[in-house]
Amino acid sequence: GDGILGLYTSAALREHGFETVYCSGMRLQRSKFIDRFGAIPIYNDEILVEEANKIDVVVEVCGMPDVVNVGFRMLKPGGLYLFLGMVHPHSKLNITGEQIVRKCLTI
Repeated sequence: GDGILGLYTSAALREHGFETVYCSGMRLQRSKFIDRFGAIPIYNDEILVEEANKIDVVVEVCGMPDVVNVGFRMLKPGGLYLFLGMVHPHSKLNITGEQIVRKCLTI
């Protein structure tokens, strides 16, 4: 997400040595802030297709269950998925054990 938690997470990932950090969101006007926090803004599906199965870490910070499966597609086998934005009772996830096991993910 491109809110404050997403921006903070982008900066933290860069600080911890991640060379490439993507930050996706819904508000195009936030892209200038994303750049300032060291991330590459994503507002279309092109990068999502190019980077499928290549990402080491996905951090969910938007609180929207709809994006979870997109994150799974992005992660490479053995990847890490962090859930930080799912802090409300309407965060039922539509994932299967197979999705987790086939990619040997850490959640």
